[in-house]
Amino acid sequence: MRKNCPPSVSDIGRVMLRFRELEKEEIESRKDDVYSKNYVPRRYSKCSAEYGTPKPGTLTEMRAKKASKHIAREMLYLCEVIREYGHLTKKGRIEITFGQLFSVYQYISDKKRKLLNKEARGENDHDCMFGAVKIHIKTISYVENETTTLLRWKISSRTLLSPNHFL
Repeated sequence: MRKNCPPSVSDIGRVMLRFRELEKEEIESRKDDVYSKNYVPRRYSKCSAEYGTPKPGTLTEMRAKKASKHIAREMLYLCEVIREYGHLTKKGRIEITFGQLFSVYQYISDKKRKLLNKEARGENDHDCMFGAVKIHIKTISYVENETTTLLRWKISSRTLLSPNHFL
């Protein structure tokens, strides 16, 4: 019945209030945009969960998860090579020397080489290197169950990649 009636003051007030809310949201979003005049860099402590991680839902986050999955696949393959060509120790670990590993395992990516070198220098926490892979200067050893289970979980996890990944 109100088709021909002019809008009431309350309707106009609601519309104006909504526009003000949208304006505030836009100003807030510009604070995170690096190319905006209003950009304010955020400072996170190193203990913060947001430190060193991309914003959730961004393309950068998707790329990081895709790369993590790719490295997990490569590390799983590396563990399989170690299991096949290494020897079992008294402690129940499978060990192989770097020389034997590099003669058997031809393809080793820069990412894995960096991980292995960091681990050999003692810069990485062992948990960062997919669980129980332990690297000593001359030998690599690992506990099969913990490492391979974690790597397989990382690879098979469907939450890591967006649906657009396969396009």
